[in-house]
Formats: sequence, structure tokens, C-alpha cells
Amino acid sequence: MAAERRTTPGGRLRGNGVLPVVAGLATALTLSGAAVYTVEYLPCDNGGQYVRHAHSTELIGGCVDGEQLPGAPTEDPDAPDSVNTATQEDGHRR
Repeated sequence: MAAERRTTPGGRLRGNGVLPVVAGLATALTLSGAAVYTVEYLPCDNGGQYVRHAHSTELIGGCVDGEQLPGAPTEDPDAPDSVNTATQEDGHRR
């Protein structure tokens, strides 16, 4: 008894799923190569290291200067808004 070949509704033979596997492997290889290239040709001498503390992890060293980073927000997120405070003091509702 011959094995029956599976076909699509249009009559064409269905693939066995090799293309998605090959595409996935090619993508993984490309991304891995890009990562290795980036690390290999890093333009600084000290890549830094992560140091774990009790409740946090800190990056010591590295290629980024602290002056290049944006500043942290200076507002207290728990403080009431000035608009809401003025509205509450006047006794008006929004």
C-alpha cells in the first residue's frame, strides 16, 4: 500500500515545515553574529561589570559616562499635583 501524499486544497504538495526552521536558524545566526561583532569591536577599554547588592544590581565601569544619561525626574510621584492642591483649597470640584 503506497503512502498517500498530502496536498493543499489547490492540489499542490504541502511542505514539511523545513522553511520555518531554516529561517529561524538563519535569523539566530545573524543576530548572534551581530552580537559578537558588537562586543568584539567595542570602542572602549572597560566593558564594565554588574555587581549584585542586597536588593539591586549596579553596573560598575562601562563605556557610558554618567553625564551622557538623562537626569532622573526631580518631582516626587507621591506628592499631590499643584492644580489639585489649589482646587482643594478653594473648595471647588472639577
